[in-house]
Amino acid sequence: LSLCKRIFLFPPAIALFFAILFKSLSIPTFILSSLERLGDTLSPLALVSVGSILDFKSIPGFRKMLALGLGFKLLLSPLLIWIIYQNLNVSKLEFQTIVLESAMGPMV
Repeated sequence: LSLCKRIFLFPPAIALFFAILFKSLSIPTFILSSLERLGDTLSPLALVSVGSILDFKSIPGFRKMLALGLGFKLLLSPLLIWIIYQNLNVSKLEFQTIVLESAMGPMV
């Protein structure tokens, strides 16, 4: 019972419930544009939140693992994807998108 209560009171679950409930409702343009502007703050806010809790004192102990993980994600992975997709029959835009997405940093 406690687990179900926690799941249903979890803010993303509440948002999903309201999204399904109001899916067919027509929302005025001025409200949609306001919500869109509010949504545009999501990425900067997430970056600031993560940056504020980043602890640089703990990095020296993990420098080797951090360099290995980031080196693979930001260098080796895009190179491998580029080699694999270079000779496949995909459009230039798809090719560029796939390679760029493979080079994006890990998300939080």
